Amino acid sequence: MTDALARLFAVIVNEAESNAGFRTRIAEALAAEPGSVLPARKITPSRSRNRRTKAVIDPYHEYAISEENLRAKLSPLTVDQLKDVVSEHALDASRVALKWKSGERLLDLIITTVRARVEKGDVFRRRGG
Repeated sequence: MTDALARLFAVIVNEAESNAGFRTRIAEALAAEPGSVLPARKITPSRSRNRRTKAVIDPYHEYAISEENLRAKLSPLTVDQLKDVVSEHALDASRVALKWKSGERLLDLIITTVRARVEKGDVFRRRGG
């Protein structure tokens, strides 16, 4: 397929070099002036989808120490910092929590979601050998 495309474009280039009418029609189709060189396409880095700042803590790391430790680390954070944690760790699939104004509500969401994810599957783990 690549070879066929290369041959096709070679034919188009050769025809454009030898046929002024064809060259003009290509230039018009590409919205460029006949005889002008097309400007190089400027490549811009893709914009990150996540526009929030990086979370100041990792809730899973803090929860691994203890749930009380996670609560203690989350308590002094602002609402925006809590939203950063929710966003970075995808703790709200519906993305409704990012509209909440209550820090306590966000704190509870983070703790319950992290606990649920960490404990998921515990029922299937063997207990006591």
